Amino acid sequence: MMVRLKLVTLAIVILLGGCRSDAQKPLDLGSADANRIGQLIDEINEAKGNPKKLAALWAANSQVPDARKFNAFDYSLGGRPRVHGDTATCAVRIDDSRTGETTQKEWSFVKQGNEWKIQDAPLP
Repeated sequence: MMVRLKLVTLAIVILLGGCRSDAQKPLDLGSADANRIGQLIDEINEAKGNPKKLAALWAANSQVPDARKFNAFDYSLGGRPRVHGDTATCAVRIDDSRTGETTQKEWSFVKQGNEWKIQDAPLP
């Protein structure tokens, strides 16, 4: 009986440990649109090594940049997105992995259908 109790306790500890999440908390930037723009900025970090995925983040009427220029940087929110109907702007923090320097640039976004896309994303 004691062995069985120990096994059940061990199983519970393993299950609870497996349920623990190290994932980031969901964004709460004040609105669903602002949250989606924050997620879009984060998606650049995953897409920057894949030109097709990166291009899919840009608005249909925008100049898609050379994907190689995005590889040297990491991107994160530099402030809250400011949404005005179907357009938005946001300060984006850009960390240069080569030099360790950090800059901020103002990016613009546009809502196309139900999706937010990058309209302009200047780099340092």
